[in-house]
Amino acid sequence: MAMMNYRASWFSVAIVFSVLSWRAVAADDGSKDADKISALPGQPPDVKLQQYSGYINVNQTTGKSLFYYFVEAASADADKKPLLLWLNGGPGCSSFGIGAFQEIGPFRVDTDGKTLCRNTYAWNAAANVLFLESPVGVGFSYAVQAEEVYRTMGDNATAHDSYAFLLKWLDRFPAYKSRDLFIVGESYAGHYVPELAITILANNNHPDSTHIKLQGIAIGNGILELAAERTQLYEYLWQNTFISDSAHALIAQSCKNPDDPSPACESARAAAYGHIGNIDAYNIYSSSCHDKKVRPSGSKCMDLADPCAQYFVEAYLNQPQVQKVIHANTELKYPWSRCRYRYPFLAQCFPLSTMTH
Repeated sequence: MAMMNYRASWFSVAIVFSVLSWRAVAADDGSKDADKISALPGQPPDVKLQQYSGYINVNQTTGKSLFYYFVEAASADADKKPLLLWLNGGPGCSSFGIGAFQEIGPFRVDTDGKTLCRNTYAWNAAANVLFLESPVGVGFSYAVQAEEVYRTMGDNATAHDSYAFLLKWLDRFPAYKSRDLFIVGESYAGHYVPELAITILANNNHPDSTHIKLQGIAIGNGILELAAERTQLYEYLWQNTFISDSAHALIAQSCKNPDDPSPACESARAAAYGHIGNIDAYNIYSSSCHDKKVRPSGSKCMDLADPCAQYFVEAYLNQPQVQKVIHANTELKYPWSRCRYRYPFLAQCFPLSTMTH
C-alpha cells in the first residue's frame, strides 16, 4: 500500500476547555463494569445488547483522554468473534457519531433526535466492534493541556495515542487480548489505519511489549494522496456538469500542478466551487439537507437515509441524559460536534462542505 510522507499539523488552533476535575483527568481509573451501558436513551426495548463507553487516558501529563464506544457481537458465539476497531477520518470527524450512528453501529437516530431504531446492517452481527474518537479533541475526546497538545498534533501522534489506547483498553477488557484484531476505517483513516497497523507490528517485535493479534486492515474511500485527490474532485464535478467549461479551463490555466498553492490557483478553484450549489459531495444527485432541523419521529427509522441524518445524531448526543448514560465528560465547555475540522490545515485542503468522514 502506498503511504504518504505527509504529516498534518492540523490541530494548530487551541480549543478552550473549562476547568476539569481530577477524576476527568485520570480517565484511566475507569473499569469495564463502570463503563457498561444498560440501555441508551430511546433504545428499542426489545434489544439485548452488551455495550460500553467511556475514556482511556493515554497521557497523564497532558490529560489526553480518548472516548470509545464498544458493542459486543450479537450472536451466540460472541466469545469467538474477532475484535474490530473502527476509525472515521476528517481529519477530525467522530467515529462514534458517524461510524456508530450513521454507518455500521447497532442503532440509527430517528428524525426526532431522541429515538433510536435498529440498524439491520450493523457490523456487530459478525464482530465485536470498537469505535474510537480519535485524534484527541474529536467528539467527546479531550485533553486538559489542550493548547500544548494541539500544537504538536499530527499523524505520528495520532498513531502513538491510538496504540496507547489499545493497550490500556485491552487491560480493561482482558478477554479480548487473545482475539484477532482487524482495523477498519474510511477517508482520512487512509492514514490512521495503516499507520496504526505499522505501530502495532513494530511494537510486536519487541519482546517486552504486549502482543496484539493484528490480522488485517481495510480502508474504504481512503485519502492517500491528498493533493492529487483534491485535483480530481474538480475534474469529477466538471465531468458531471457542476462546474462550467470556462471555470474548468481557468483552473487548468491557473494551477501548475496539484500542489500549486498560488493565489491564482486557489482563487480559480474557490470560484468554481462557489457556483455548484448545495450538494452532497458523496452522492451528488441525492437530495440535500436544507432545514437542518429535527422533526417528528419517522415511521421507517430502520430504513432512514435522510440527508439531514447528521443533525439528528448531533441533537441526540447533545442531550444531557444521553451524555450521562454514555459516561461522557460533561465538564467540557463545548457541545458535541460530529467534526472539528475548522483549522488552517483543512482550509488548504478542501472547501469545508466537501470534507471527508
